[in-house]
Amino acid sequence: TTTNDPLKRNFTSERDSLDEIKNKLKERYEEFLEKLKDAIEKGKVVKEDTIEKLKELREKLRDLKVDVGNRAKELFEKLKEKAKDYWQRILDKLNPDNNKRYVDE
Repeated sequence: TTTNDPLKRNFTSERDSLDEIKNKLKERYEEFLEKLKDAIEKGKVVKEDTIEKLKELREKLRDLKVDVGNRAKELFEKLKEKAKDYWQRILDKLNPDNNKRYVDE
């Protein structure tokens, strides 16, 4: 729907532009989350600039009141589980006699 009122048209245009900016920032944030996830899953070192960029994007999205928490929360839960499994395997290798005790915890 188009409107002849220039103020309404301008407001709609600004709102659309803001929505586009939010979407682009959210896409970039998710791209960086994927890079982080891939690096960790493959045992690679995560570059400091990647983490800084993630923080910067998260702050901008927070300022624009864009919710990105679920995606990041899911990623960190998966990473936490991977880390837990990793350390469990190390403990199992170091102390094979107590494998049952660690598995039960």
